[in-house]
Amino acid sequence: MITLPKKLKAKHQVLKQVTLELKLKQLTSDFPLMRRTLVDYGYLSRDNAGVKYQVNPIYTTRFAARDDLDEILELIKDVVKQLNEKDIPIWDDNYPSQFILEEIQQNRLVIMSEFDEIISYFSFNPFNRGADKVS
Repeated sequence: MITLPKKLKAKHQVLKQVTLELKLKQLTSDFPLMRRTLVDYGYLSRDNAGVKYQVNPIYTTRFAARDDLDEILELIKDVVKQLNEKDIPIWDDNYPSQFILEEIQQNRLVIMSEFDEIISYFSFNPFNRGADKVS
């Protein structure tokens, strides 16, 4: 498995070939092979002229861990704020936040990340515990 070098983890960053080579030279003397490998594996896209490279988003999914809880709760706060701004009061400070830790502990919560930032989550929960079940 290849991990994108941290020096290149800027979302949707576009780099000139010279800039990319300078960054890769800090990592390896065989920077042409590294550049080619990053393109081949989809981490970078190259324009037709081969003079500009774009860092592609890297999406991953995995089961959430306890260490993800704070970031997930922040994501929920942002969603609640957006819903309230649109006068859609289906989530609040309690729902669905109160169930997240249990979902993590039961290994039912899956997160999606772009690079290393959680951008979404969903639960494989066989129970219907909607807003009317919140205490």
